[in-house]
Amino acid sequence: MQRTAKFYLSADDAVTAASLASARKMPIPIGVILAVGTAVAIASFFVFEGEKAWVTQYIVPLLIFLLVLVAVLQYLVVPWQARRHYMQSAGLKDEVTVEWDAQGIRLRGSRGESNLAWDDYYRWTEGRSLLLLHISEQMFHTIPESALTAEQWDDFRANIAASGLKKG
Repeated sequence: MQRTAKFYLSADDAVTAASLASARKMPIPIGVILAVGTAVAIASFFVFEGEKAWVTQYIVPLLIFLLVLVAVLQYLVVPWQARRHYMQSAGLKDEVTVEWDAQGIRLRGSRGESNLAWDDYYRWTEGRSLLLLHISEQMFHTIPESALTAEQWDDFRANIAASGLKKG
């Protein structure tokens, strides 16, 4: 099997990668935060009455504001920033050649090259359509699933898993 592929990162790939990296930093999944927060806000209207009405007057609006803020940041600001970053960075639009084996990965583009062993990475995260190889909490390499055949994708993931690199 050929362990090399070429791809272009799209703006949608950049948005998906940024959203995945951002959501990964949350200790609790964003959907759970929004669902539980909304349920607590609604339940508060039924539980706190009379002398405890201050909870529904002050605390619930604050909770709702925080929930809206989390949603706006994750679903509007992060994608907007990722698209903006993608448009500003010429290097992100270049063709990338990826090669891998049991020891690590080599990424080449017209502006540079990265040759890293699997254990040089901090961790890896897999999304619906791509995989992130984290160099640190803030930096990562993005490998879109569409760049590889199904057999290559399985082999790529198997090499990462066999390396012992932490997933999550």
